[in-house]
Amino acid sequence: MLGNALIAFAGFVALCLAMEKHFSDLLGRKPSPRHLLLLRVAGWLLLMLSLVLSVYLRGWALGLVEWTAVMMAGVTL
Repeated sequence: MLGNALIAFAGFVALCLAMEKHFSDLLGRKPSPRHLLLLRVAGWLLLMLSLVLSVYLRGWALGLVEWTAVMMAGVTL
């Protein structure tokens, strides 16, 4: 579950960095449109990987519950 949480958190970080304001604040430069698109795609792929991993390890019933809990914890951080 910890690995799954880290993957989900990395997805949220990528989605946050896909916003121009957050990217500029953190890295101190303006992002190119290609960087923003790449970060957005990577963020969604990491979140989907987290879902697939949860369902694979726990099954549909418990996997979705675990994934939802991991998502809420990741957003909170």
